[in-house]
Amino acid sequence: MDYDPGREPARFTLTPSAPGPYTLRITVLHRGHGHVLQDLSVVIDVPAAEPAAGPRATQDQE
Repeated sequence: MDYDPGREPARFTLTPSAPGPYTLRITVLHRGHGHVLQDLSVVIDVPAAEPAAGPRATQDQE
């Protein structure tokens, strides 16, 4: 995607298929010179989903 100051910024959505570490890497390149201006790399650890709570058990009190 080319930079255009009049447009909205780029947005990314991570939709993991399973828990665990995911590496996200973004490189900003100057196409005219072919030089990397910025290189960002981050590891996002996606935890396992907590089990859904079932109906709460109740006890009749006399």
